[in-house]
Amino acid sequence: MDERYLSESSILKEIKYYIDTNFYNYAVMIDGAWGSGKTYFVKNVLLKKIESNEKRVLYVSLYGISNIQELGKKLYLDYLLKDKSKLVTEHTELVENVIGTIIDIGSPFMGKLGDIDIKEKKIKNIVQNTVKHICPMKNCVLIFDDLERCDCSIQDILGYINGFVEQAGMKVIIIANQEELRKKIDAQTLALQIRAVIGKDETLDFTEPGNGQLVKYLMSMQNKQPENEKIKKVSLNVAKERVARVFGVESEYEHIREKIVGTVFHYNPDTKKVMSNLIQKNFTYNTNDRRQLEKNINYLAESMEKAKHVNFRTFQFFLQKMDKLLQVLDGEDYENKDFIYKRVILSCWDSCILFKTGKLKDDWNDAEYIEGVKFRVRVIEDYIKYSWLNVEKGKIVFKKFDVEETRTKLLKNDPVNLLQDKWYRADSDDFIVNNMNAVIENARNGMYDIGSYDKILQIFLQIYTAGFDIEYVDRLIKAMCEGIETKSATGILDCIGTMSWESKKTEQLYKQYIRKLQEVYNKSMEKKSEDDLNIFLKEDNWAQKIYDYCLNVKHPQKQEDYTKKLSPFLKALDVKTLIRKLETSNGENLQKFASVLRLVYPLQYNPNAFIEDNEERKKLCLAMKHCKENETQLIRKFQYQIIEEYLLKFTDFEESTKE
Repeated sequence: MDERYLSESSILKEIKYYIDTNFYNYAVMIDGAWGSGKTYFVKNVLLKKIESNEKRVLYVSLYGISNIQELGKKLYLDYLLKDKSKLVTEHTELVENVIGTIIDIGSPFMGKLGDIDIKEKKIKNIVQNTVKHICPMKNCVLIFDDLERCDCSIQDILGYINGFVEQAGMKVIIIANQEELRKKIDAQTLALQIRAVIGKDETLDFTEPGNGQLVKYLMSMQNKQPENEKIKKVSLNVAKERVARVFGVESEYEHIREKIVGTVFHYNPDTKKVMSNLIQKNFTYNTNDRRQLEKNINYLAESMEKAKHVNFRTFQFFLQKMDKLLQVLDGEDYENKDFIYKRVILSCWDSCILFKTGKLKDDWNDAEYIEGVKFRVRVIEDYIKYSWLNVEKGKIVFKKFDVEETRTKLLKNDPVNLLQDKWYRADSDDFIVNNMNAVIENARNGMYDIGSYDKILQIFLQIYTAGFDIEYVDRLIKAMCEGIETKSATGILDCIGTMSWESKKTEQLYKQYIRKLQEVYNKSMEKKSEDDLNIFLKEDNWAQKIYDYCLNVKHPQKQEDYTKKLSPFLKALDVKTLIRKLETSNGENLQKFASVLRLVYPLQYNPNAFIEDNEERKKLCLAMKHCKENETQLIRKFQYQIIEEYLLKFTDFEESTKE
């Protein structure tokens, strides 16, 4: 038997040689793992190649076939109906009846009718005319796919297929996952052997764990016996030992296969070609997305092979997930477009492989992404596992990648990058100390985007773990806080990285320093929010201005909108000035302010979530009640009532009493 790993082009040459020569009768097998693309290759390449050489092909999937009769009927009916002649299409029901008769007799091929006794003359005439008007079935090339997935005895199926090979001299190609086929045949053979070594006064004990497939076959053969104390239970391990003594070998696969299959071609797919075809097929509507995926096809193919997971069903699953992720990316503007697309594509692909192999861990803690051997993104992994994509979170994370890459390019020779790239392989401590001092000074002067603070902190903590004084980290945090407070530093403190791969002590230090930065940053943002909102109270259309501001905070469209702050809302406003504006405002402002409240205090939220500005809310609520009671215009009275009633839903009037 000649076993070789072949490319698609080599398999095509070998199959052509097999069909064109007649040295002896045998079948050939194309072996490949599930999801490797062998069925796609057979149906879209091999089958067309054979038919182009004026050969007729019958392709039959054995998936779910439960008995030989069912297979025979499917095979012959597919053959007859494949012909578009008037004879066949007009007499489909009669042809099915004839086929039933043929299958019952067990004819291995439809080349001759001399040994078949058909009593119905009318049916006999139809069959004879059918065979006369279409080429005999024995001239077809038969392709049997999914052999390991049939539901009946593999030995019976192979015996039936062998009838076409030996008796009819036909060309037969079998498509299978040989590893799974071997397991199935060995389990079926072992089940028969075990039944043979079990005595009449014995029964098998199925209660022990394991042996799932073997137990399935054995139970299907088990005769139901009445409860009898004299019946002895025999474990499967004891039964296997008997089989080894009686039959000598446990595996029958190679012995069975070599009787039928002369050559096995191990299918080795052109991974990049298959991936490219699938991308073309699924992204015909979007040239940009297709190109971005094709740019990274080398990595996609190499990682699939490196993970030993050549499964194109996983790749199709990946393309489905990328379709939605690419829609998120396409809707945004990035300075480093190719870089962002590459990050998302590679992260999604690696996570898909881990998910399909059962190795995708849920070990995120508070991080949103992790840079390690594999670049992992939490929002992507959540989408892969649960099919729910947090689009807003995704936009924030992907934008952070863009900002970081821009900063990396601009600051290539900045001391931060020099430390990140070289501190662990520096020739002297002076190089590290000098650059740390330079970073601290730059941070104090606001030269770094606030969004990079967590990354810089991590570098300093890594250096600290190498034995340098913690003083440098303390000085760094102090300088960063000064940059935030003096507003010389700009950007967003999102802190969505992680130090989970460090020691527990270092991780705790990271969290401690981040909390300090967060406190200073929040106070700075609240002051900024206060300044912004109170400026709006000087405008004629003040309510519309506040509404637009709050809408941008909740649904940011621009980078600068991420720096705006909403919580707590009323603490950022001069409530006395706000009340005076409401007392004298026109109906349009009153109506729009009610919309502001609905935007800031959503009904689905727990009122306790807004407890920080409860006192301010209570003052405003009482003022609206007073305005309502003293207003003479009915429409204004109605508008004050709407504002009062909505505020009441989120206001606790007992809070002050408790305090």
